[in-house]
Amino acid sequence: MIFEITGRCAGCGICARRCLAGAIAGERRARHHIDPSLCKECGTCWRLCPTAAILDPAGRRRAGKPLKEMPRATIDAQGCAGCRTCQLNCPFDAITYHRRWVHWVLGTGSCSVNPERCQGCATCIGLCPTGAASLTLESTLRRAAGGRG
Repeated sequence: MIFEITGRCAGCGICARRCLAGAIAGERRARHHIDPSLCKECGTCWRLCPTAAILDPAGRRRAGKPLKEMPRATIDAQGCAGCRTCQLNCPFDAITYHRRWVHWVLGTGSCSVNPERCQGCATCIGLCPTGAASLTLESTLRRAAGGRG
């Protein structure tokens, strides 16, 4: 079973706008639908839905308030082993591998996350053998980059 939008849907469109897979469609103020052939099961829609109209694959509604901002994956370049497991398994192609040259010889590399593509599904965190991947709120990332939080 994939995520399912129930009759509680108010048609606000937040889920459709934030779904990078393009799996959610619907008219404004009408119940939206998820295309199972496109859904990557990341849970972004489930975490953001203001009416808790979306059921997770286990048939559960989100408890509590919806997130006001999405967490994004970050990777500590110093802790990254360069194994590329996160990059090869990211359902949104949000992770890039960067080779490092050491003394004119190709050395190991590290990965980084494109925050525009990351949906905070945490696939990389569960797979990272060194623990270099973590989730960080968008406002924290903006403050670290010198923007407004």
